[in-house]
Amino acid sequence: MKQEFIQFAPLFAGLAPEEQNILDERFVQAKAASGDVLFQVGDTADGLFLLGKGFVRLFTAGGSNLATLGPGSVLGEDSLYRSLPYDVSAHAASELEYWKLSDKDLRAIIVAQPSIGLKLSQNFGSLIAQMQDYLIQQLAKTPEINGLPRHTLQAMAEQLEPRKVSAGQYLFRSGDYAGGIFLIESGCIDVQGDGADGDKLEAGPGQLLGALALLTAKPHTSTAVAREETLLWALSADDFQTLASRQPGLRRSLGRNVRARLSRADQMQAVMRLSQMPIFAQLPPQAVQAMAQRMVLQHVPAGERVYRIGEV
Repeated sequence: MKQEFIQFAPLFAGLAPEEQNILDERFVQAKAASGDVLFQVGDTADGLFLLGKGFVRLFTAGGSNLATLGPGSVLGEDSLYRSLPYDVSAHAASELEYWKLSDKDLRAIIVAQPSIGLKLSQNFGSLIAQMQDYLIQQLAKTPEINGLPRHTLQAMAEQLEPRKVSAGQYLFRSGDYAGGIFLIESGCIDVQGDGADGDKLEAGPGQLLGALALLTAKPHTSTAVAREETLLWALSADDFQTLASRQPGLRRSLGRNVRARLSRADQMQAVMRLSQMPIFAQLPPQAVQAMAQRMVLQHVPAGERVYRIGEV
């Protein structure tokens, strides 16, 4: 019976049979007598309830009867998925048999099987809070930011949104201004630098794209296009700026670890600046140009150390 309820519940639509089985194994059976309270307004949302036999009445904070739910119904998801206290009360209207999936177990399921969290999020209409533990783990593996404390990674995880990019679709083009930064969950993105001799990169799961253009407020110097259907975690430019103002370590970490070849415009600027420096003034133009071609762009936030005596 429980398997059938999971199979046909809209909340679990799109789950593969093996994913349904994973949920099935974690739902714990329980009983309640008529009049028992499953949860009340203001209680911490600690799980999903799947009704087996009997009925549950939902009441508003003011005590008004909101709805009566029967077998196969799922309750508690709205507050649980938003990590908010329950905004309704649930009372058993008869002898009741039900199953409960705890918040802790749901988070563990999603860490092991993130596809389940993504499908639940799609059914819910927004990213569910239980995805955060998984996202924090993924961010902690990302070289550009893996030294950041957990509270910073959590703040970043809370702002990420899933985005699907179809094969052949552009994520950004050279010359575009930054729309955000992107962490690849699955799939592949081809990144091509400016010009015929530009660097080529095949970016896959766990790689971060778009950070330097966002940090420097300069246009992208490369074009990124999906080789196959790709799932990304996106942090918009506006959300990044807000987050970085509250978590300055994020900007510092990206600044230290993200760099790229100079764009053509920046190379021309570098040639001009190098030629004006006495130490390089006597070099032939082709030597100065070669130097500029090998330089990289790196962002250093105000107040951040550029180098220190003794560093190589």
